[in-house]
Amino acid sequence: MPAIKDAIGQLPSWPGLAIGAVVIIGIGGWYYGTSYVQCAELNEGRQALRAAISKAADSASGAFELASVMPGDWDEVRIVQAHRPGQVPLNCPFGWDLTWRERQALIEADQYTIIGFFAGGQFQRYIEYRGDWAAFIDPPETIARAAARFTVIQPATSGQPYTLKLDR
Repeated sequence: MPAIKDAIGQLPSWPGLAIGAVVIIGIGGWYYGTSYVQCAELNEGRQALRAAISKAADSASGAFELASVMPGDWDEVRIVQAHRPGQVPLNCPFGWDLTWRERQALIEADQYTIIGFFAGGQFQRYIEYRGDWAAFIDPPETIARAAARFTVIQPATSGQPYTLKLDR
């Protein structure tokens, strides 16, 4: 038995450290890779929507078409303002998207908006939107893709959200 201990003691330690590092990096990459993809998609969608709303507000017509900003296979959209999720929202670490605290603050201030996209009644994707950036005026429960056209109204005072009115 002492001979085996001595033989193991003479082995270099770097292979064990290398294997341990690979395992840790692999598990971390698998766990955080999935979170990163989800968080990045949410953030990219929200930022694209925010930029399009801002651009429309600066235009003469103020016209904004949701389908031009949110590509994909969807035929209807549902907008829920002052949403209070029944489950714990996704927590995006490392500043990849809204933090848990940011979401909670938006929820408590009734500023947490969910925009859900559906195809044939089946859920496709969603975007979390900040009600302190833009507010929708009385959106219907469901809006068809072709009808998801809005007029963006500039805020009366700086620091207030844009207002989006559905064109009917």
